Amino acid sequence: MSTEIKKILFPTDLTKHARYAFNVAAGIAAKFGATIAILHVMRDVPQRVEADLKEVLGDDKYKDFMKQREDDTREALIGKKRDGMMIRQALSSFCEDFSPDDPECSVATDEIVVKTGSVVEEIINQADASGCDMIVMAYHSRNMLAEAMVGGVTRKVLRRSKKPVLLVPMPEDE
Repeated sequence: MSTEIKKILFPTDLTKHARYAFNVAAGIAAKFGATIAILHVMRDVPQRVEADLKEVLGDDKYKDFMKQREDDTREALIGKKRDGMMIRQALSSFCEDFSPDDPECSVATDEIVVKTGSVVEEIINQADASGCDMIVMAYHSRNMLAEAMVGGVTRKVLRRSKKPVLLVPMPEDE
């Protein structure tokens, strides 16, 4: 029995670790003719902090602040911001760089989603909602203890996901 990979969920925190892992996700997508759904989850603002911000800013300015936070993140993923450029460039040049002899090679994103909430919950839910066959995420351990424990979000996604999860470690020189 073989598993078909038609759609990959790529959760990103917009760091250099995620940029490296995106290249791996794009390679897998190109190899299998799959699409990529990109997800960024903005953590909920803790209630205590939210209450303090509302008190200082007022309700209207707080709502504007939160809307601007979401808009900035969307722009980073999709549009004009510098971090978004990584995704656009990686998609447009991936095949040229890694499969120059394959005229059929293409990598497409069919969804770019920004959510607010629990990172683990949103990753698991989006994988199901988007019909993804696999999750590809960056993983960077800082020391042996971290390596043994695997990051909190990563560990929880591994435990809860019913889909295959590929962890992409950063190369040693990073």
